[in-house]
Amino acid sequence: MSTSSTPHDSAKQPAFDAVAAGAEIDREYERWQQARKVAKRNIEVQRSIKRNFIKLLQQAHHNAPNFKEFVEKHTHVARSTAYRLLGIEEGRGDEIRQQERDRQDQHRSKPVSVTKPVTDTPIARAPGLKAWHGEPDSTGNDDPEKSAADRKAANAALDKPAASSGSGDTTQVKRGSQEHWLSEFRIACEQYLPKMEEATRAKAKEYVMTWQPKRHLKVVA
Repeated sequence: MSTSSTPHDSAKQPAFDAVAAGAEIDREYERWQQARKVAKRNIEVQRSIKRNFIKLLQQAHHNAPNFKEFVEKHTHVARSTAYRLLGIEEGRGDEIRQQERDRQDQHRSKPVSVTKPVTDTPIARAPGLKAWHGEPDSTGNDDPEKSAADRKAANAALDKPAASSGSGDTTQVKRGSQEHWLSEFRIACEQYLPKMEEATRAKAKEYVMTWQPKRHLKVVA
């Protein structure tokens, strides 16, 4: 005669509730962090909360199908912190601390990378753009000292008598006169137009042909 029985001790354990366990761990972890800030002198309070926190971690480590996934998805505790505390509780504190010191020494021994200054990188300049002070120019026409000397000589020539066309009379070009501004315009043309490409030079000519003085609106109060 066969008999079957279902002892009470063989009853199935309730399923692991990851969400509830994670919330409980987070609450205890927050209590521990607050105790470390507020109750700095009360070491016993800190130790009591810490022991309870580690106990909850141990229960989750034993019951969770995948403890790593549980910590990452259901708690706000860093995975490294959880494994460190569990390892120390298992008696591997010296081993864990030595590993941490080795990682720190390895990090300090790494060579420091030196970033090359940005100023060492040559900057491309558009064709025909005047070189700034100190930049070499491939054409040799943008030497700052040479340009300054040419400008000084041109201005000095304005004050000298110039031979007029036809007769042998001479005329004086005064600074600020219409002839002065025309001479300045010619000097600019001679300086910049040869450096332009044909298409750019055509745009410059079109600009001169279509140029009109700007009209300024008078604001009446």
